[in-house]
Amino acid sequence: MNEYIKPVEAFKKLDAANLLKQNVYIYGATGYGKTELIKQYFKKDKYIYIPCRQNSCDLSVIPDDCGRTVTVVIDNVNAIDSDELRGEIKELCRKKSSG
Repeated sequence: MNEYIKPVEAFKKLDAANLLKQNVYIYGATGYGKTELIKQYFKKDKYIYIPCRQNSCDLSVIPDDCGRTVTVVIDNVNAIDSDELRGEIKELCRKKSSG
């Protein structure tokens, strides 16, 4: 069985952002474990995971009334070229950080 090796500094940064209710943006080359980091960090918490593919990101799975009680993880935002969809994601981030 493979055991997850926790990147301590990354977890500390996620803890700080979580405590301050800040949006977090994680980026890096493919294959470095960004998605697994998020899955491991939130494995005991309630969160909505939304994977993006080329110009496809289903934001409709986010309930209107979830407010700040649910963490929303949008993965592979770099795959979005559509200005309209990028605008929707930015608006979601603004709503989550102000509400």
